[in-house]
Amino acid sequence: MGVRVKLRSKKISQGRLSLFLDFYPPIINTITGKPTRREFLTLTVWENPKTELEKLHNKNISREAELMRMKRENELAKPEI
Repeated sequence: MGVRVKLRSKKISQGRLSLFLDFYPPIINTITGKPTRREFLTLTVWENPKTELEKLHNKNISREAELMRMKRENELAKPEI
């Protein structure tokens, strides 16, 4: 069984959520050489979108983050490719 990758969020300031990937079991960070469970994506969404623009922003960013999650999961499943 390979590494499972989940898309998660964490509250930050001004009513926003920061998106990150959560790995289980932990993977080895290529820079530090230490095991890590998280990879922050530097993407944010609104926690409670009020306008149509904020809702559209959340939808687009969520779609982009999900694509990043799938790409990372495939990289970890097939490291030789």
